[in-house]
Amino acid sequence: AIMCASIGILMTTVAFYYPYYKDMRQAAMDYQNQNYEAAYESLTGHYLNDEEKDLYQKTTLMLRLDRKYQSYLNYTKLGMDLEAFNALLQGMEAIDQYLEQAELLGIMQEYRTLAQQIEDVLSNQYGVSQDQAREWLAIEDAQVYSRTISDFLLGTDTMNLQTSDGQPYIAESTADHQQTEEQPDNPIIAGEESEFENGEQETVIQ
Repeated sequence: AIMCASIGILMTTVAFYYPYYKDMRQAAMDYQNQNYEAAYESLTGHYLNDEEKDLYQKTTLMLRLDRKYQSYLNYTKLGMDLEAFNALLQGMEAIDQYLEQAELLGIMQEYRTLAQQIEDVLSNQYGVSQDQAREWLAIEDAQVYSRTISDFLLGTDTMNLQTSDGQPYIAESTADHQQTEEQPDNPIIAGEESEFENGEQETVIQ
């Protein structure tokens, strides 16, 4: 009876801890393979020790940047050129925003690799320098920002046009974009920030 009880306790313990250890190993492998989405999913919902907490912080930071690039790819597949271009610009903003944190976490090599992807597409496909991107990102008025990048893509100059009643002219595609300007830059991957917040609430750091 004692042996049966011991075996039962052992099986229960293994059943309880096995998914945790499996997820931790998988998260480490996915991170090394630059599959940050999968690594993030494996890490959430677990009690984490200090080493795992460090991996979680690195994964979260890399995923925030990676999702900007994935937004660009998704919008491009859908033929949404303005939204795709905006996603790249938002990626440039994220590169600057998380740079210091990447340095503190000691992940500059993988961070720069991902950042370089965004910078290369802006430069090679759109002919936009990092300085130009930052200049546009510094525009505080959402409508002016939208019309500025739309004019760049379409080769138009709506900033200096007016309607018959003297109002600033807004192209239809630009007007549609203005309505989504306050939304996350990637509605295809909806609720990005809230997802991170929920994940952080579910993940308990020891």
